[in-house]
Amino acid sequence: MLTISANKLAGICLIIGPLGATIVFILLTVILGDSSIEPTEFSKAANDIAGRTSLETLLGLLPPIFLVLTLYGISILRSDMKSGDAVWGLGQMMFAVGVFSSVIASALTKPLEFGLDLSNGETMAALNGAVSSYGGLIFTLGTILIALVYASNKEGGLKIGAYITALAFLVSFVVQLISWVDTSIWTLTGSVAGISYIVVSIWNVFVGRDLLKRA
Repeated sequence: MLTISANKLAGICLIIGPLGATIVFILLTVILGDSSIEPTEFSKAANDIAGRTSLETLLGLLPPIFLVLTLYGISILRSDMKSGDAVWGLGQMMFAVGVFSSVIASALTKPLEFGLDLSNGETMAALNGAVSSYGGLIFTLGTILIALVYASNKEGGLKIGAYITALAFLVSFVVQLISWVDTSIWTLTGSVAGISYIVVSIWNVFVGRDLLKRA
């Protein structure tokens, strides 16, 4: 295991990382959580988080870890690009900021899960939303840059998949920008972001498989 090649490990991380993060996110927000809560209902969100089961609490630890796996994967994938290294580097930095913000946002909910006083629960939930939203905006832009560089270096289905991913995240980026001045579309923003995450997860499975084949 310790002698595994960088490309092979990166391929595995690119397959598991985005897909794992997306699946757990859907489990926590749609299946196990209360999907009827609006994104701006921070008090209700705090109560929902505080009422999580042990399983939900453990699952909540996983998305940032899966994103770190993804970050490792794209950092190794960078060496496979024959052009666009500078833009990839910028995109990777933005992606890393998004990953870091997910760690902070996840940590902000832990006091509620620990059963501490809920008097500041609404504030904690609002901070979680703010960090997630701003970090997600930067993360989204970074993903667009990475996908465009990848597309410029590949042919066939992988190239098409990269362009589809870039387009999905561009739409998400625009909607996220609007949501910062119009909170009435926060529900729509979450839905669009969710679709883009599914798209990038599928694309990364094929990118990871390609790396594994050449490892």
